[in-house]
Amino acid sequence: MTEGAGSAVAGAKDVTVALDPTKTFQRMDGFGGCFNELGWTALNCLSPDARRGVLKELFDPSGANFTFCRMPIGANDYALSWYSLDDTPGDYELNHFSMARDEVFLIPYIRAAMEFQPGLRIWGSPWSPPAWLKTSGTYNGGSLKSDDRSLSTYAAYLSRYVREYRQRGIHVVALHMQNEPTVSSVYPSCPMDPSLVIKFIGRYLGPRFARDKPGAAIWLGTMNTDLSFVTRILDDKRASSFIAGAGFQWHGQTAIEAVHARYPTLPLMQTENECGNGSDNWADAAHTWGLIHYYIVHGAGSYMYWNMVLDSTGSSTWDWRQNAMISISRHEQAVQYNPEFYVMKHLSAFVKHDAVMIGTNDSPDALAFCNPDGSIVVVAGNFSGGAENLHLTLNGKSYGVALPDSSVMTATVPES
Repeated sequence: MTEGAGSAVAGAKDVTVALDPTKTFQRMDGFGGCFNELGWTALNCLSPDARRGVLKELFDPSGANFTFCRMPIGANDYALSWYSLDDTPGDYELNHFSMARDEVFLIPYIRAAMEFQPGLRIWGSPWSPPAWLKTSGTYNGGSLKSDDRSLSTYAAYLSRYVREYRQRGIHVVALHMQNEPTVSSVYPSCPMDPSLVIKFIGRYLGPRFARDKPGAAIWLGTMNTDLSFVTRILDDKRASSFIAGAGFQWHGQTAIEAVHARYPTLPLMQTENECGNGSDNWADAAHTWGLIHYYIVHGAGSYMYWNMVLDSTGSSTWDWRQNAMISISRHEQAVQYNPEFYVMKHLSAFVKHDAVMIGTNDSPDALAFCNPDGSIVVVAGNFSGGAENLHLTLNGKSYGVALPDSSVMTATVPES
């Protein structure tokens, strides 16, 4: 963007976003989505060239440039069926730990993405431990057993997951201990109360990672609960000594602002975009923009979409139709890029890894970042009910752009 650029719209509201690079906030760690089995099966409906084209749009620096993504450890609601990495009951020595299932679905999916983003970083979270390590003996319902042998085995299981993936050249850099620990659902889940989380991280998982050095940090995530649940864990000295950051999704947004204020140096992450009901329309994209703005303003250094790719039904294994950035028709082998893909791309393609959020004049619908190369990126939305004339001011200069109603735009301006 050059000084004075942009065509003003007569009668439109003038909005000024004053940029202040001297005010700096969190470092940005990247943007991405989740690798799920149903996404890979949808992609495999396409020809090899068409499949590569979709992955290029998601991961290549010329496309959305996703650099940081999530994966499940074992089954979740977008797996083809329920499984873990060790389904042999009583295998406390993990002699039957196996990557065979992941070698068919998740590992090829991730490697196909790495063709366009070789340095792609991954973080993992389980939806459920192996069923035999749970009080229910099932993937849904029940909690993690709390005896010493079970907790020691589960810590070793999670450490081995990281090591097995890294040995395959996949950069697993973080482990979030449990997806939504307050949820007991029809799909794989494992509710855990704060006292069990404290015990498991402080006495088993943390020491195991310290001993094994698998190469990944332990995060408190993915939190979908209120502030008191999170602070009980973070205020425990032993457990918190092993926790590198905290991740939030869904109801967890009610806690992230207070957590950021109470633990200002703790890295934070948004871990799962709200998934809608399969409508894949602009209203969903507008909602996603609002979530992105909210989480980043309140300290999140990364933002994760949920399913990057699904077939056109969008259905999970328990028949909840959900949104995806990209939909694939199995019969026509047609690819549709949905509005949320473009909202995510407005940030991921321009806000680079290690960019720093910078100050603005409390603009209600804009985010600003300074990239490592010194360029300033502004992402702004307009959902005011009418067009806006947006004026970006920096170092005594003004840059203008017309912003239609119900739109998101990205501008890059030189710092000098």
